[in-house]
Amino acid sequence: MLEAMTQGISGSMCTIHADSSFSVFPRLPVYARASGRDWSTGDILQLAALALDFVVFVTKTPDGRRVVAEVRYVQGYDHSSGQIITDELFVPGPDGCAVRNPLAPIPVQLFDELVRHGYNPSLATMADRLHRRTPLPLPPIDTGCAATDRRSDRGARRRRVR
Repeated sequence: MLEAMTQGISGSMCTIHADSSFSVFPRLPVYARASGRDWSTGDILQLAALALDFVVFVTKTPDGRRVVAEVRYVQGYDHSSGQIITDELFVPGPDGCAVRNPLAPIPVQLFDELVRHGYNPSLATMADRLHRRTPLPLPPIDTGCAATDRRSDRGARRRRVR
C-alpha cells in the first residue's frame, strides 16, 4: 500500500482499522512486515510520511451514525528522532463529530488547498459547532489531491510517532 502511494500518482486512499487517527502509525510497521518484508520501523514510518497527507478517523456515534471524528495532518518524518510529525487539525467535539482544533492552526498553503477543494472554514469553527444541537456535516476533503509543502507554517500542536 505505502509503496503504491509513493509512486507519484496522486489520488490514493485506503482504510485501516484503528482506535484513533494517532493509533494508525504504530500499526503500519506491523502490517508492512506481514507482507514478508524485513523493513525497519524507521523505513516504514518514513515511507508513510511521504505517502500520507491526512489520516481521517471515522467512528460510530451512540445513535448508530458514522461520523468523521478526527483529521490528522501528516507533516513529515523527523530523521533525528525516527518519528512521524503530525498535527491533529480536527478533534472530536461534544457530539463526537470533528471540530477544528484551536491548538493546531492549519498551515496557510494547506488551508488554501483545502478551500480550493471545497473546505468551508465557517462550518468548522469551535464556537459555531458548540452552539448547535445538530452536527454539521464536515465538508469533503479530497485527500488524494492535496499537494502540500511540508515545510510550510507548522502547527502548534505536534505529535511524534516512534
